[in-house]
Amino acid sequence: MLTGARTRMVAALRDVWAELRGMAYFGLCDCERKRENFDAVIAYCQRALRYDPQNAFSHYVLGLSYARSAEKKQSVELYAAALNHFRRMLDFNPDLNESAYAKKNVQAIEAALR
Repeated sequence: MLTGARTRMVAALRDVWAELRGMAYFGLCDCERKRENFDAVIAYCQRALRYDPQNAFSHYVLGLSYARSAEKKQSVELYAAALNHFRRMLDFNPDLNESAYAKKNVQAIEAALR
């Protein structure tokens, strides 16, 4: 019986540490976004999403970063990645304040890709 309790406790601690790592990587992601260092944003947000694949904010910031990077590099592939992350953000949480911006970005990118 003690072994089962210890296993649950260790599993719970792993979950907490994974959640904290995800939040830390999102914090780094958002800081780099404010510095407009989009390559670092993309790397940190992708790492944050490894810990919490359904984090709407990470998808939103990643979509913004891909879109900005696509503007600078004139890359259709980066626009497609931005579109994917904006859509995933809207799938996971369409009620966020940022959802209105994500919808506008989806429409603009879809129009540009046509």
